[in-house]
Amino acid sequence: MKLIKENLELHRDTPYMLRNDGEIFQVKYELPKFPIDHPYIIYYKDHPIDECIVSAVEERLPDLYWFYQNTAKEMTRVGISRFIKLFLDNKEYFLKGRKLSRYILDRVNLFIPYDTPYVISTGGPRETYEALLHIDDAANQEFLRFRTGGSPYNKNKLGVYFRVSSKGFDWSDLIAKVIRDHYYKLDNISISKDQIALGIYDNYRINGETISCMRLEDIDLKNLPFIESLFCLRDGLPLGNYLKQGKTLLECLWSSSPWKLTERIIKKDKF
Repeated sequence: MKLIKENLELHRDTPYMLRNDGEIFQVKYELPKFPIDHPYIIYYKDHPIDECIVSAVEERLPDLYWFYQNTAKEMTRVGISRFIKLFLDNKEYFLKGRKLSRYILDRVNLFIPYDTPYVISTGGPRETYEALLHIDDAANQEFLRFRTGGSPYNKNKLGVYFRVSSKGFDWSDLIAKVIRDHYYKLDNISISKDQIALGIYDNYRINGETISCMRLEDIDLKNLPFIESLFCLRDGLPLGNYLKQGKTLLECLWSSSPWKLTERIIKKDKF
């Protein structure tokens, strides 16, 4: 596992991204974006399909380029290129006669070299949305978002808020390392599911006790719990409610497959 850079400093009220190989990034954008916040490819999970696609290009191009630059996975870069190419090939459908601004077109062509021999881009609106779901899922699996803020207990120290959007990856060691490396300036942490990425907010719990805003003095860094993200619980209700009804764990969870999600949405909102 790649270690987090030792010389990184945590600053107050600053967004960071933690990659699952241990690399940590203070969020900065080469394409202008204000305010500076965490990158997301799909920001509003409940919006119509067409809006998500257009927003990813017209509003979230800096986010797309951030992931394009900072992913460690070549297939994610290829996926972003493919999505851009599919969108441009189908822009008349998605924009409904409206034209992309010259600002967007210039930056798409300058910063995302989509027209490469290995980018398969044949497809229509459905394939475009499938490509968007694929790269959104890949980004959420590879990165954990966290932010520093003030402490409610000590005005001279920081709180740090971890937001997990992946499935099946144990972030415990990497979170512990962030805490150990900056222990002298931190006072408390909270860990929750990423509400924007997953469409649900829920704090993690240890033996029934919430991890939200735990004081560092109460945390055993050698024995952190297995911290991973489960996909959205049905109806947003606690898992225990369903287990008490005799349901299996599988029945309690949404599928993490973007392809099944695509099929469900396509049937609901036909192109």
